[in-house]
Amino acid sequence: MALVKLLLDVAADVAEEAGQVLIELGAGGVEEQQGERGARLIVYGDDRTKLSALSERARDALAAELGLSEEAGTLSIRLEVDPHSNWDTAWTQHLQPQQLTPRWVIQPVWDETPAPEGLGILRIRPTLAFGDGAHVTTRLAAQAVERFCQVLPGRSVLDVGTGSGVLALIAVLSGAATVLGIDTDAVALSAARENAELNGLLPRVSFQDAAAEVPPGFELVVANLEPRALLDEASRLAQRAQRARELVLTGFLNEQAGVVLQRFSELGFSELGRIEDEGWTLLVLGHTA
Repeated sequence: MALVKLLLDVAADVAEEAGQVLIELGAGGVEEQQGERGARLIVYGDDRTKLSALSERARDALAAELGLSEEAGTLSIRLEVDPHSNWDTAWTQHLQPQQLTPRWVIQPVWDETPAPEGLGILRIRPTLAFGDGAHVTTRLAAQAVERFCQVLPGRSVLDVGTGSGVLALIAVLSGAATVLGIDTDAVALSAARENAELNGLLPRVSFQDAAAEVPPGFELVVANLEPRALLDEASRLAQRAQRARELVLTGFLNEQAGVVLQRFSELGFSELGRIEDEGWTLLVLGHTA
């Protein structure tokens, strides 16, 4: 199918917030490149009508939330159609191996680049809906999972909103004994299982629909979700982390951390630590009861 691209040019210092707005408006994934105003955000698809509707919603939301507008010269937004490119593979052309944690490099399955000395390779097949697994919040969460599993080997880990399964796979590779990834999207679960198979990690990790019964007692619960989803799922997350040593939350900007922390404080959790990187926050929480 023809490749359709929604292109937004904004200043580099608001790119992360603008990208978050696009995600909240329904963009399955947002790629960031250098652009004429500092940063270019790209949403790929095959349906011009849908991306055109997204562009109109984005204009209104970016004006209301960030004060960006084409009239003020702080925003450029347009559609491009390339009938000669395949929409579901064109976006992967820029992907390169990236260091995910101190011990693991993540790279597309078709890339045969050797890992740097002393590091292992986690291979994934990137999908448009779930990205390439190397967003800063994925790195933050993966490093938190690795630390936990190295300090406390043989423990159990629950990855909520597993997507492509990266965090669940890092948990297995870092020494967890029981790892479960859950998601509401059947496509995500299929992608996660495929990535587990690519790395020879089945059946050491399993994946299931989030609506199915989840066993209690996981010692680490991790959720890398956008803030609206975190707040909507807060009660269920809190219930699943009742006996956890740590509840790790990320997927939100620094300025959104207070709202997330307040909600989980109301549910009986307190802050054990936080890490901020490139404008994004990871919270480590513990149950106070």
